Amino acid sequence: LFLLDVTTTDATATPLLVNGDSALAVIARNKVGVYSYTVDILAFRTGGTSGSGVPTDRTFLKLEGIVLGTIATETITTIAAVGTVVGWTAATVFSGTDMSIKVTGAAAMDITWQATARFNEMKL
Repeated sequence: LFLLDVTTTDATATPLLVNGDSALAVIARNKVGVYSYTVDILAFRTGGTSGSGVPTDRTFLKLEGIVLGTIATETITTIAAVGTVVGWTAATVFSGTDMSIKVTGAAAMDITWQATARFNEMKL
């Protein structure tokens, strides 16, 4: 189980940090294996200058998937949302065998993201 968090201020995909450590934005893994994962993601708008929505807009997302090598098949589901959360999302990204989970907010919105991630590994 990993705790992940980050703050975004625009619509750029930004990696969630493992336990809030800016040096730990990736999850090292063995490429020879099958992995499943579930990530519960909470996003809360704290400010920004966007005229859309208001601070306190929020959403709860669930990212689930399975990975073989560096190929992920995943789904992102909005469990609940309040306010203007259009475009707020998450996805996995790979760099070599390392995997990170990136979140994307919206332009001129300050959004605090927090997540818990659970991984299962089957070594081949």
